[in-house]
Amino acid sequence: MSSVLALPGARLGRMAALGAALLATLSMTASATAAPTKPFSIAFSASPVPAGVSIPGGMPAGMTIDDFTVTLRNDTKTQMLGSANLTPPTGFTLASAPTLSRGNLIEPLGNMLRLRNLNVAPGGSVTLTVDLRLPCVTGPATYAWVVEAKQSNDYNGTGNDLTPPTAAARQNVVTSACALRFVADAQPADAGKTTQIRADAFQPTSPNLVRVEAVDGRTPALAQRLGWFSGPIALALGETTYPGDLVQSGPVAATAGVSAFSNLSITEAGFYTLHASTTATGFAAGDPRADSDEFQVVDVVKECNAVTCSASLGRTSVTGASGTGTGLVLLSQNLGPDPICDTYTPPVADTWWEFAVTADRAKTIRIDYSRNDMRGFGNASDLEVCFATPGAAFTV
Repeated sequence: MSSVLALPGARLGRMAALGAALLATLSMTASATAAPTKPFSIAFSASPVPAGVSIPGGMPAGMTIDDFTVTLRNDTKTQMLGSANLTPPTGFTLASAPTLSRGNLIEPLGNMLRLRNLNVAPGGSVTLTVDLRLPCVTGPATYAWVVEAKQSNDYNGTGNDLTPPTAAARQNVVTSACALRFVADAQPADAGKTTQIRADAFQPTSPNLVRVEAVDGRTPALAQRLGWFSGPIALALGETTYPGDLVQSGPVAATAGVSAFSNLSITEAGFYTLHASTTATGFAAGDPRADSDEFQVVDVVKECNAVTCSASLGRTSVTGASGTGTGLVLLSQNLGPDPICDTYTPPVADTWWEFAVTADRAKTIRIDYSRNDMRGFGNASDLEVCFATPGAAFTV
């Protein structure tokens, strides 16, 4: 009988053991999934932010804040947030010393910002104001801050760490690639063939050089020069149907974000644009701001004196007589619109000249034919010349 009575006891004992094991398992599961007991959170004043922007003064359109801020909030119920180590992502550069809304910021350790004596009570927060220089990227890129906090004000001790925010909560997105653009008042201007190109037309010795600047990733209307950029900027000819080559001394390293080009010329007359590029990372390809305005290169550029001005090219010459003022006479072959006149057949096929006198003078245009040319003419109509003006075309 005792053995019969012992059986339920043994069974009960085994059930009690199983119950204890089940409780232990439930307890372990509950502790693994329980909410952090000492949480804190991080928040940024802006995300995403444009590439290359230096903050302050570089926030996206519509934002009213002047500085980039990082806020740490104590989300615990009873513990203090006393100190923290905050490390910006690699590529984020501190442009000046940050400031704290409370506590002390001691000497940075490398790129790590050490926040001490914060004394942030549960539900309270501390804000760090940071002047940042953001990296140039060719598309949206995600960067994660590193932050660790303790209850102690001096960041000493063990077992008093607060639970850090998740990786997703610590991320900043940088978007919109940096770009190159020609400085507004330093676009390449008209020049003579093989003479130096400047931002002033037909002035090869002008100090007003062609200049290209690096700008941040905001919209073109808001983009600002990247004063920290010192990378190389190179120029090449844009798309063209004219045969000239660009002669230059090579890429120019930017100074305070700007490259100035003192040695530029083109070997043949035509209408051209210049295209700027850099080997630095994070700059957009295909941005139209990297293409200059169109400018003209002419075959012959001659200065007018007080009496006359003249230039010759092949069998054509232009003379400016009478009038006042100095200026230039410009003459090119097969440049500009082809002056086609009805019923007119040019004596030399596919050949025409463009000419201009920039001074206030009357122009005389002369075309010379050799004796051999004259032998080839059949009648007087072969000596006709077709002239075209910006407003009309006529024959003489």
